[in-house]
Amino acid sequence: MYRMKLKYVVFILVLWALGAGGCDKERKNHLSVPMEVIDFTTLEMRVLSEILDEKESEYVLLKSGNVKELLGRIDKMKVVDDKIYIADTRMRSLVVYDCMGNYLAQVGIRGQGPKEYVNLSDFDVDANGNVYVLDGRLNKMLQYNNDYECVEECMLPFEADILATLDNDSLLLGLSSWNRGDGAGHKIALVDKKGKIGQTYLDYDRFVDPAYWISNYTFADAGSQLAYNQTIDNNIYILSRKGELEKVFFIDFGKDNVPNQDKIDIETKLKNYDNYCLIRKILAVTDKYIIGFIWQHRQTKPFVIDYRLKKCYMGEAISDIDRRVGCGYSNGTMISYIDSENEELPDSVNQFVRNDGFVLKFSKLN
Repeated sequence: MYRMKLKYVVFILVLWALGAGGCDKERKNHLSVPMEVIDFTTLEMRVLSEILDEKESEYVLLKSGNVKELLGRIDKMKVVDDKIYIADTRMRSLVVYDCMGNYLAQVGIRGQGPKEYVNLSDFDVDANGNVYVLDGRLNKMLQYNNDYECVEECMLPFEADILATLDNDSLLLGLSSWNRGDGAGHKIALVDKKGKIGQTYLDYDRFVDPAYWISNYTFADAGSQLAYNQTIDNNIYILSRKGELEKVFFIDFGKDNVPNQDKIDIETKLKNYDNYCLIRKILAVTDKYIIGFIWQHRQTKPFVIDYRLKKCYMGEAISDIDRRVGCGYSNGTMISYIDSENEELPDSVNQFVRNDGFVLKFSKLN
């Protein structure tokens, strides 16, 4: 009897210790990596323009005569070695420009034949300039050399949404929630260039709705590290360039957090989201900032959280389908694209846009 009572007391003390530990800024979670909790409700709220150096913004005029035939919107862009890679997944187009805006190439051929893709789900570029394209419809990955010739394609033994290249000749794939192939039930797979899984991370729970996507997602690349977040999830997972899970940020929206029961059958419960706040998409996580979009009471807003100083710089609400604000991040700058005139823009930019041009705007974070 005494031993049973002693075990009970020890159990209660363990529970108390875990509860007390939950008050710490940084703690271990079940993944055995540090977790930093950000209480969104206590952040000092500022306007986004305060952290963007608009006076020093740089503009890149995309100088392809048929740019509107190549791009309707920008779903993803990357800047690698003075080259700008832009994807429009709706038009299934991946276009490359130099840093001066000169057109260089269109990557890949659309089709169902060998070395062709039907669906441009995602792309990435490795340190050697090789381009990887994920076709989520045909479940295959294509590799292009730095002359943009397809040199390899492999059929994937799983279904995936996104990919990222790593520094160790491997890739990360974001597995689909409906995947029933290799790695079923997991969110992330570390794979070789043939698509063979070496390791998986993170498990899907039952509170996921594959029939309703609030937003697309990506491996957010800040250069030295990657960040993974798939809506609806308050966790942002940080991975190294070798694909190792290193840290988790948890953004707590307090009473506006989405309850688990409303994460499924979302379409029938959309009205409830008038009261919720969630991470819509992450663009980058640096050693100082978390950059992305939230969906606050069904309004999309760009934000930058300075998690060291506990400040949140929030932009005005934009349309859910508006890709112009914050379409990318590179080396300390937020990237937007301009396709219409604005009196606050330089005359040269307005003139270029007036002639059906696309312009990229690079705004440095202060």
